[in-house]
Amino acid sequence: MGWAALVAAVVAAAASAYATYQAGQQQAKGFRYQAQQQENQAQAARNAAAVQEARSRERNERIMALARARAGASGIVSTEGSPLLVMLENARQAELEAQLIRYGGEIQAGFLEGESRLSTFRGRNARRAGNIGAGTTLLSGVASAYGAYSSVTNTTTTSNTSYGANPGY
Repeated sequence: MGWAALVAAVVAAAASAYATYQAGQQQAKGFRYQAQQQENQAQAARNAAAVQEARSRERNERIMALARARAGASGIVSTEGSPLLVMLENARQAELEAQLIRYGGEIQAGFLEGESRLSTFRGRNARRAGNIGAGTTLLSGVASAYGAYSSVTNTTTTSNTSYGANPGY
């Protein structure tokens, strides 16, 4: 194996190591993008829940105002007795509905944030695997090239000494 072949083997190992490194970096970049998208989706889920919560509160406020107006128009005193208890229960149910909407948004956002953290973790692992793979590839390639070079050098040295050791030729 000549010097050119040795250099070619080392260069090939370096190129393969660089390709492995770049693949890890690109994979990590993809996971970072995915994590950012999931964070954006989590914020969008919170925003959507806030809008739905506000709509629910407005709708329930209109319903309760209409009920008070109807009670007043019919001559019922809505500030005492059974009408008051009904209105309090309606207000409690309306608040519960609004809080459940907010809770649903938080649950969805929490899930997406968990997915984002998982994507970030996967990105770090991909980067680390690319670095380790690149180092392993480079070391294996250099070791193989050195092994091939050593065997050729030993064969050449052995061949030269064999000819010199036998003066009968």
